[in-house]
Amino acid sequence: MTHDLFRPELTMPKFNANLTMMFNEFDFMERFKQAHLHGFKGVEILFPYAYPQDEVGDTLSKNNLELVLFNMPPGDFEAGDRGLACLPDRISEFKDNVHIAINYAAPLNCKRLHCMAGLTPAQHSNEIIEETFIQNVRFAADLCRDHNIE
Repeated sequence: MTHDLFRPELTMPKFNANLTMMFNEFDFMERFKQAHLHGFKGVEILFPYAYPQDEVGDTLSKNNLELVLFNMPPGDFEAGDRGLACLPDRISEFKDNVHIAINYAAPLNCKRLHCMAGLTPAQHSNEIIEETFIQNVRFAADLCRDHNIE
């Protein structure tokens, strides 16, 4: 009797290199090559926006890699923002950031974006925070679907 792990219809998991976290001994653009050399087919980046989109695309292509995921802009990360999706006072900024993420992802054929919820603000009720989050995620999902992004 063979163990379930050895059934041919099961697929091995695919692991991606998070270039923000891995290969930090190398400059950012060199990390793509390192991911390729270490056998990765896909990479993810926390926040790619500081890097020219065309340079990222060329480097992905040169190293036969797929950009599989990155985060939508989190707001002001240095000031403590960890996403905007649940913040009732920043809905407009959240929506602008969805457009920024899609405009970065689409030309790179990145099919997944991570929507960061944010830290719950004390000045709003849980009901308002939850409703804001739901509405913002729906907005992002609708726009992403229009661009074939999950």
